[in-house]
Amino acid sequence: ASGLPADAQVVEVCSWMGASTCFIAGGLKGGAARIFAVDNFQGLSTCGGDAAWYHRHFQQLGAKSTLEIFQKNFADLGFASRAEPVVSDSLAAAKTLAAKRGAIDFIFIDGDHSYEACKADILAWAPFVKRGGVIAFHDFGSRADGVTRAIFEATKAGRFAEIVGVAGTIIAFRM
Repeated sequence: ASGLPADAQVVEVCSWMGASTCFIAGGLKGGAARIFAVDNFQGLSTCGGDAAWYHRHFQQLGAKSTLEIFQKNFADLGFASRAEPVVSDSLAAAKTLAAKRGAIDFIFIDGDHSYEACKADILAWAPFVKRGGVIAFHDFGSRADGVTRAIFEATKAGRFAEIVGVAGTIIAFRM
C-alpha cells in the first residue's frame, strides 16, 4: 500500500474486523485515498472449515456482526476517513461498485476460501484493477486449496501480467 500513488483507490474483499484493512490504510497517501472494505460482517462462508471458525468466533464475541468492531478499529487508529465499508457479499458488491471498474489501484482478496468462490472473485474483481495496478490474494498455498487452485487457473489463463511477489501465504500480481 505504501508503494501506491497518492490518493489511491483500494478494495479489500472480506475485512472481518479490519486488521489487514488498517494495515493497508496506514500505507496510503493523500487526502482522497480510499479503501472500500467489502464484507457482510457476519462471517458467512461456503467453505466448511471457515464456517465453523466464524461460528466459534461469533459465539465468543457475543455479536452477530463485526461492523461496529471494524469501525471502532478504524476510528481508534485515525483511519475512519479512508475507509468505506461496503456491507455486502463479494459478488453483489462488485455490481454496486461497477462504476469503479478499471479505476482501482490495488485489490486484496481474502474472501470465501472455496474454489468456486475464489474463482468467482477473480472474475468479478480483476476488471476493477487499472492497468499496472495490483491484485493480491491471501491464503495462497495454505490449507485453502481452493484459493490456490483458482489462482493457478487464472495465472495459466493469462489473467495477470506478472507476479509482483509472494510473502507467506500472500501472492500479488500486476495487472
